[in-house]
Amino acid sequence: MNKIDYLTWLLTILSFIGVILNIQKKRAGFAVWFFTNISWAVIDFKVGLPAQGTTFIIFMLAAVYGWFSWGKK
Repeated sequence: MNKIDYLTWLLTILSFIGVILNIQKKRAGFAVWFFTNISWAVIDFKVGLPAQGTTFIIFMLAAVYGWFSWGKK
């Protein structure tokens, strides 16, 4: 496996951790998602997948919204 393979596996695991944190109603899940989504977007644009990269940017914006929305409660 090369470095990008290790990175994508790490991002996959972290993304799942973000899901678990959100299921547990922990705001930190949005911070994890912010990091993983922006990382996935960078990877996608680098490998020539602009539509998927754009999707992850939108997901990153949703994570920011979730962070602030949950912070008001």
